[in-house]
Amino acid sequence: MHYILGVIALIILAIAIPAIYLALAVAYIILSGLVVMFVVRLLTQSAPPLSSCVKAVIYNFIFTLIAGLIAIKLIMLSPVAIFIVPLLIFIVQGAVYSSILGLGLGSGIAVSLGIGALGWLLSLVFNVSAHVALKTIS
Repeated sequence: MHYILGVIALIILAIAIPAIYLALAVAYIILSGLVVMFVVRLLTQSAPPLSSCVKAVIYNFIFTLIAGLIAIKLIMLSPVAIFIVPLLIFIVQGAVYSSILGLGLGSGIAVSLGIGALGWLLSLVFNVSAHVALKTIS
């Protein structure tokens, strides 16, 4: 039954969202899966399949969103939670990576930290390159 609901949701998304945005979202998810595969290969010396990495990216997004909503509630209760929230998010991400990719919890947290660091570096590189391109055009 849940497959039928998934197909209906995908049909609604295909009608509602223009094809270019859907193509960009799929490209972003596959690129994120490649980054996960690269970091896992770098840290654990094992190469997980790309399909598992893409599934890990999707589940990671869902569970990080849930952890973020819980974090908002914690921050509203206590300002000390500002220091606890990043730990909560990294533990949730580590648990997702460890369960999907068959790693230990410590390796999953290391993968989460590695992906965070690599994502931060890539955002800096693309921000600088976009800034240089905008300066060149104008």
